[in-house]
Amino acid sequence: PEYYFVIERFRGVFLTILQRHEQAKSVYQSTLAKKDLDWAKVGLANSLANLGQIAEAEKIINQLLIASPNDTQVKTEAAYIKLKDSDIPAAISHLELASQIVPGNSERELIIVNLCLSVEDYTQALARYRLYLEINKDTYRNNDYSKLSLIRVILYQARFATNKAALLEEAKHHLRSVIGAENEAITHEIELIKAHISMELGFYRSAISLLKNLHNKECFQHFYATYHYAWLLNIMSVENEFNQAISWSSQNLGYESNQ
Repeated sequence: PEYYFVIERFRGVFLTILQRHEQAKSVYQSTLAKKDLDWAKVGLANSLANLGQIAEAEKIINQLLIASPNDTQVKTEAAYIKLKDSDIPAAISHLELASQIVPGNSERELIIVNLCLSVEDYTQALARYRLYLEINKDTYRNNDYSKLSLIRVILYQARFATNKAALLEEAKHHLRSVIGAENEAITHEIELIKAHISMELGFYRSAISLLKNLHNKECFQHFYATYHYAWLLNIMSVENEFNQAISWSSQNLGYESNQ
């Protein structure tokens, strides 16, 4: 009996991971009937949001935001509910506040980067990704893939930036260090980045040739590379291949998505 609430908390989390949101909702409601616990309220709000009951979920979270304004779990859940309601700027705002309260959470920073990319706020995405790399400077996350992602975000920003030339030079500098690593697993991504740089420099024939070759190989195995490929095709108005790339992106995101 002394572990009852611990067990119920695990039960709610596991049911949520399994996407059994109606059952998770029942667990959190029965827990709250016995004891007023913030984690149960957060879990109930999450279940309601996943069941499409956004207004009810927001009511619970807004009460928690007033009662516990510095609770990062509450702010993270508030961001999730805003995402379910397709209000991405508000979601970003909640996560940024959580990062101010407890800085150094690399997963949260990466989420902010991705959300900024989704609303085409490339300046903020690049600033946040640089922070993400700084947090992970001496960890296993500081690898060739993180460097490739940095190059990608730099190139997204370069498309619309006034300091385009400087950003392209920085991207090329980072690319040279990755090429020197001789990691065969990232060969196709390097080719994709070369295509992007070629496009920005006005070498469209070279860019199209590289992209056609990559398309025929169907070689991108994770979301970030596939998204980059789709982004390039969209910029270049290549419709048929773009539709295929979006399909690949959805498949890869399904394989990689987490809670």
